[in-house]
Amino acid sequence: MRWVLFAVVALACMSCSSAPKPAPSASTSALPEAAPKSAENKAENKDSGVVITIEKFAFHPAQVTVAPGTKIIWQNKDDVGHSVTSDAQAFDSGIFEKNREYARVFNEAGTYPFHCLPHPQMKAQVIVK
Repeated sequence: MRWVLFAVVALACMSCSSAPKPAPSASTSALPEAAPKSAENKAENKDSGVVITIEKFAFHPAQVTVAPGTKIIWQNKDDVGHSVTSDAQAFDSGIFEKNREYARVFNEAGTYPFHCLPHPQMKAQVIVK
């Protein structure tokens, strides 16, 4: 009787280890796109632009300096919605939720201060030169 139990357990273990593993799924982006789109993120320079992360109710980094034509991508890592709103009303992302992004290309030289509309203490700026 023991050998029957042993055989059943051994067969069960062999079938588990030899089962085909599913192929890994392809991922196109860690963050789904949010509408509208306009570039930048956490001052890490990516092929797609400069990234500013929104995390812990702050923009990281709070200031970036870029060349004209640079795309800035803001990525929201907080559990609440935020906006990227120009102090001079030059652009406004609208509210976008966690794991969403907003991107904008800055073509003209200048200083572009911005804030989060629902959280006005959140301030930062893009300098284009």
